[in-house]
Amino acid sequence: MIIDLHVHTNRSDGLYSPKQVIKAAIKRGLDGIAITDHDVPPPRIRSDKILIIPGIEVSSDQGHVLILGTQESFRRGMPLRELIDITRENSWIIIAAHPFFIHNSVGKAVLKYKFDAIEVLNGSIVPSFLNNIAIRVANLLKAPVTAGSDAHCLDIIGSCYTMFSIHTHDVDDVLEEIRKGRTRVYGKPDFLKNIKCSIRRLPISIRRFLRNRTLRFS
Repeated sequence: MIIDLHVHTNRSDGLYSPKQVIKAAIKRGLDGIAITDHDVPPPRIRSDKILIIPGIEVSSDQGHVLILGTQESFRRGMPLRELIDITRENSWIIIAAHPFFIHNSVGKAVLKYKFDAIEVLNGSIVPSFLNNIAIRVANLLKAPVTAGSDAHCLDIIGSCYTMFSIHTHDVDDVLEEIRKGRTRVYGKPDFLKNIKCSIRRLPISIRRFLRNRTLRFS
């Protein structure tokens, strides 16, 4: 199975609706996607053509993490240790998202905390050498690895993806494969597509920055 484990919609800072994202993923030939919008629970949407993994990208007190398998929402700034405990209690998956990106990443915390997996290929990371650092750290830790496009625009979906040897329509089966490290990662960021997407998303990015700044100092 080919699954993009990190995709955004217009429910947070993506440009397109969940239905448009799912349609694009099917067109790309993906077998599954994880909709992981920022700090909002996933849409309750199904498809008979593609596996949709519910998830969320949480802004923890130490950086962004992906939680897969959940329909819940989480408070911004929650302690990372608390988030890890919650995922263990509920048999969800917690992944260090783009762990060495310039901002909003857990950074060295990936060495301190036990994640279920490390995202080592992120399709929206520019410069892409930051993915190489994540790969080296995951190898050092012998940690399970995942890949996702981190797409906010349709043409970036599937640029990085996780390969599974199973074929299933059960989300829990996919989560278990990640836990056991039975994944392979492929793809690379497309510099020009990412730049174009960032320009199109600029008004959203500015509003999000101002909102977060207001919350931080309120």
